[in-house]
Amino acid sequence: MALGAAPIIVYDLYAFSTNFALSAWSAQNLTLSLPPWDYALGYGLVLLLAIGGLVFALRRRQATDLFLIAWVGSVVVLLYLPFALQRRFITGFHVPLVLLAALSLEQIVWPRVRAKRRGLVTGVIVAFTALTSVFVPVMAVAGMVQRENPLVMSSDEIAACDWLAEHTAWTDTVLAPVESAQFIPAWAGNRTVYGHPFETIDAAAKEAEVVRFFSPDASNGDRRALLDRYGVRYVLIIDPDTIEDADSLGLVLVWSGNEAEIYEAEPGP
Repeated sequence: MALGAAPIIVYDLYAFSTNFALSAWSAQNLTLSLPPWDYALGYGLVLLLAIGGLVFALRRRQATDLFLIAWVGSVVVLLYLPFALQRRFITGFHVPLVLLAALSLEQIVWPRVRAKRRGLVTGVIVAFTALTSVFVPVMAVAGMVQRENPLVMSSDEIAACDWLAEHTAWTDTVLAPVESAQFIPAWAGNRTVYGHPFETIDAAAKEAEVVRFFSPDASNGDRRALLDRYGVRYVLIIDPDTIEDADSLGLVLVWSGNEAEIYEAEPGP
């Protein structure tokens, strides 16, 4: 199996070392591991039960026990190796933890509980372990109710993306505020100067440039230089007061919503 995958691994290493875009993307694609206490809080009661199951497995040492021990141990080590994508190794870690938690429930908890109360105890444990699973969607819904960006797109953002999708080509580069730019590639299909902290190459530098462009302190000379540098074809302005003299920048209004506006950028000299 390892030999069969070797050509793919070799090709990936070659591509990421010789292709500028892939190399730059990989350099900023950092997903480092969280502190141990964050994982402990996240897994909660499941982790506590799993620790009991792990202790039992270490004592019993059957083949399945050793497999689970090796699985958990290898993940713990991989999470803190000097590797840019440490946190990716947490994927699927809940599987051995749940198996060890079930072992703990069967071998440690149930023998200490009367048979008539085992159903109740199990139900309480399941309810408590489900709290972390409920927390994530509840927070998402709360953010939607409060209309927090980026969980909710404004009606102007939706209409602007619809217009871009219908009237522009995917090769047309769009400049938009940081908060709105992330929707454009997925919704309208256009490229953006900045759109994502990982997927945009040189993301930190481009984010700073975009923020500066829409800042009232920016000069039109600096703004025009940015438009020319990235070959911007369209500019999405969410707040019309951001840029007062669009004509001097060579911007022509092509769409307007309730507040947002889209300008076509004329080629520079």
